[in-house]
Amino acid sequence: MSRHEVSQVHRDHALFDVAFALTCHGLTFADLSPEAMLYHSQECRRLGLTTANIGDPRRHQGQVAWQVLHRMEHFPDGTPPRMKELLLPGQRSIEELVAFRPIASGPVRQLIIDYLTRRASEVDYSTLKNLARTIAHTFWRKIEAINPGQHDLHIDQAVYAQWKAELRLRENGKPRTDAEHILLQVRSFYLDLHSWAVEEPERWAAWAAPCPISRGDLRGFGARCRRLQERTEKDSSNSHN
Repeated sequence: MSRHEVSQVHRDHALFDVAFALTCHGLTFADLSPEAMLYHSQECRRLGLTTANIGDPRRHQGQVAWQVLHRMEHFPDGTPPRMKELLLPGQRSIEELVAFRPIASGPVRQLIIDYLTRRASEVDYSTLKNLARTIAHTFWRKIEAINPGQHDLHIDQAVYAQWKAELRLRENGKPRTDAEHILLQVRSFYLDLHSWAVEEPERWAAWAAPCPISRGDLRGFGARCRRLQERTEKDSSNSHN
């Protein structure tokens, strides 16, 4: 970090921000993703934990650290060079929506961008943003975490089974209530590619793959999640009695 052209004061703040984020969230430096840094910054602002001597306490913590990490090429390709680009109100481009959830495979990242670009003419921005989060983060990034070598949409059943099992819970450990909707979105992703491969084989055929989500998954998954949620709420209630 010392090689980058920032003042000593800002360098100290950047080092502090990185150490603070790693300590607070139990991360290694390799795990300090743009999402993690942005979440840390927003939480610091929400809780009033911004460093007092850098000016306005309402500002977002970690902006200099973000710039330095970007210059170090620590963040994935496509990450905005400044944090404020993700904090500005208004609509983000499809590339920005996908870059916000870094994907290891370049070809798959581009496929998702192309897919969302085509879908953009059919849906409003809110729907598009939700779809980007589902396909890029909830589905594909989790698949890459389970199987780092995954480079196409042919998902092994063991990998899919693990992803489906993990889908029942959110990252905070609470039961997920939108699991069926996520399954439907991912299934539509596969079915759309199949349909488009017939219309434009030169563009989409290479990505056509069997959809790992069966109709049976959709019928049974929601009921299992609801039972899990009821059991969790009952256990929580009992623990407070």
